Amino acid sequence: MTVLPAYRLEALRACHGALVRAAAAGPDAEYLADQLAYYLDLAHSTDLPTLTRTTTMVLTVLTLDLAAASTLITHLTVGSDDDASMRTAYDEVVAAWRQAGLAF
Repeated sequence: MTVLPAYRLEALRACHGALVRAAAAGPDAEYLADQLAYYLDLAHSTDLPTLTRTTTMVLTVLTLDLAAASTLITHLTVGSDDDASMRTAYDEVVAAWRQAGLAF
C-alpha cells in the first residue's frame, strides 16, 4: 500500500486518455494505434485493448472514494501504531478493489 501523489494520478489519467484516443477511429488514431501495437507486442506481449482495459481498471481503483482509504492514508501519514484499525481499513480497501475487478 502506498500513497499516490496527485501529479502521478494525473499523469496516469493523461496516458489513459492517449490510449483511448489511439483506439478511436480516424487516420491519426490509426497511425498511433499501429505504432503502439508494435511496441506493446514486442515489449510487453499485450495489445492496445488489453492495456486500455487494465489502465481503466487501475484508475477506477485509485479513484475509489472510500472512508477506509482515508483511514489508511492517515495511518501512513502520521505513522500510527494502531495496527488493528489499519488492518481493518486495509482489508476494506482490498475488498473494494476486488469488487471493482482488480485481482491480485
